[in-house]
Amino acid sequence: MKTPNAQKQERVPQQAEARQGMTVPKAQDGSGGAGASTADIEELPIPISHRHHLTLKAGIALCLGLIGSTYTIVHFIQIEPLNRKLEDAKALADSHDTERNALGSRLTKIQSQYDELTRSMTRPALIFPPDRASLLGGAITFEWDYAHHALGNGYVIELRNISELNANAKLIEVSRPESKRLFYDLGTTAFGEFLWRIRPGKMIAGQLAPLGEWSLPHSYVMNPNVISRVTKTARLLVASTPTSYDDLNATGASGGYQGFEVDLIRWIATQVGEKLGLKQALQIEFVQVPWNRLFQAVENGEVDIAIRSISKSAQREKEFRNIKFSSGYIQNHQVIIQRSRAGEFPAALDGAAIGVKASSVNERAARYLIPGLKWRVDPSFTNYGDIYQALQDGKIEFALVDSVLAEKFTRTRFVQLGPPLDELLRPFYETELGSAREEYAIAFHEAGVENALRTIIDESLASPVGKQKLAELRSQYGL
Repeated sequence: MKTPNAQKQERVPQQAEARQGMTVPKAQDGSGGAGASTADIEELPIPISHRHHLTLKAGIALCLGLIGSTYTIVHFIQIEPLNRKLEDAKALADSHDTERNALGSRLTKIQSQYDELTRSMTRPALIFPPDRASLLGGAITFEWDYAHHALGNGYVIELRNISELNANAKLIEVSRPESKRLFYDLGTTAFGEFLWRIRPGKMIAGQLAPLGEWSLPHSYVMNPNVISRVTKTARLLVASTPTSYDDLNATGASGGYQGFEVDLIRWIATQVGEKLGLKQALQIEFVQVPWNRLFQAVENGEVDIAIRSISKSAQREKEFRNIKFSSGYIQNHQVIIQRSRAGEFPAALDGAAIGVKASSVNERAARYLIPGLKWRVDPSFTNYGDIYQALQDGKIEFALVDSVLAEKFTRTRFVQLGPPLDELLRPFYETELGSAREEYAIAFHEAGVENALRTIIDESLASPVGKQKLAELRSQYGL
């Protein structure tokens, strides 16, 4: 019989061999003889338990990997786009706040000046049509103001056709006096020269019951259409907003007009006069109209056409039903300028203030680009001169401007950042302008199917002589 110590010594090597995964024979009588079975040893729990442990770890790692991958995919497919949309919405809201504050400040100032001016007036002030206006069509919207207007006030308009001898005055009672406005269609009796004035009061049994003084009278001439007015007066009424700093449409040292568009419209006037068979040369009468009223002036028929670096726009033709555009005469590009070279396009624009001219294609294009460029739009400028000054003073970092207007300044005072934005703006151009590119064009007053003047001018621009004239002017002004 073996002693306990001897048995212990035999078990130690057997356990060591078992831990190494070796098969150790075991005798039935406990002596470790060669006849022992290996089945019992193969079923030992140590190696089997180890494999289970490895499989569990691999499973946990695989699950964690799947969870991490799923989160990454969801983050980039859903969460990240939502974050970008949120940032874009915040940028747009900030831009609208800036615009609202700027416009609110301007409106308050203008309203204060207007109230001070009208406070001392004891009679109504006529607003539209202004004195000696020349209008188109058979309908008209009269507008006025009255500093002493009170609830219950009524108004009566006196209208007299002074182009007819012994014509009686017509008294028209205003149906909604609180609006201080009246739309009136004179029909076939609308054409000629008229005097109009207005008085607080009411019509009672066909008689005027006055409640205040008559306004001073204004005169206006109403014509059936543009061609009729041009033929009758031998004048072409051209709305414009000249500046002192660009080569397209500017006032000269002597007070006259000069520039690419001025020379172009003078050449066009000769073509129109010849095709209309006028006995005398067609004269151009420039009508200075602020930019924020330019399209309204064309819409109302206060002028025949407008030329002032105006982008041909399908959207504007929808917005103003009496406006149509000629074919384009020069191509323009939207570009970004800065005071001095700094930063790279487009990274430098992230969060920056971009100045634009109010109510312009520049402003609409800048707002369209907010999601991609993430800038803040500042539309508090009414002209490029103010934009240039703000850049110089450091009030804004960048400005979005027309390449045609700013070209000479980008060679001297300012630096262009990045390329022209035509590719980024192509979808915007298609929607806003109705074209794949931006062009300057002439805006026409057209009511109904009237298009005779536009047809004459388009044919003149498309003719060989017209193409040669445009090439000469571009060369002359470096455009």
